[in-house]
Amino acid sequence: MMLTIPFVVYAVFRYLHLVYARRLGGSPEILLVRDRPLLASILLWGVGSVLILYIWA
Repeated sequence: MMLTIPFVVYAVFRYLHLVYARRLGGSPEILLVRDRPLLASILLWGVGSVLILYIWA
C-alpha cells in the first residue's frame, strides 16, 4: 500500500489548494466531482489499491 502514497498526498494538497487559494471549500462533495485532477487522483488510488490487494497478494 506504500505505492499509493503519492496519490493520497496529491489529493490532499490539491484539495487544500482548492480550499485556500481558490476559496472553493463550501461544498466538498461537489468539489470532489467537479475537479478533474482531484477525481483522477482518487480513481487512480482506488485502481492502484485494488491491483495491489488482489493481484499482488
